Amino acid sequence: MATTPPPQRDKKLQATGVRMLLVAAVLAVVGLVLVIALEGTAAGIGVAFLSFAGIFAVVGVTLVGSAIISRRSRAGKPFA
Repeated sequence: MATTPPPQRDKKLQATGVRMLLVAAVLAVVGLVLVIALEGTAAGIGVAFLSFAGIFAVVGVTLVGSAIISRRSRAGKPFA
């Protein structure tokens, strides 16, 4: 018999995921400003910021998705 995690864990996962998405948004804005402001090789710094923003965004979406799936599982709702 499988058990689902408590609702507090879902709230923590979702809060952490939202924080990660906010960090990703800030990094993306900084990276975009650097890419637009700088020319040539120096624009690579902005691209690096955008790459890190992508990593944080994937982690944030995964955490929020995990919280949603866990909540639906606990409620007994179908996934499809």
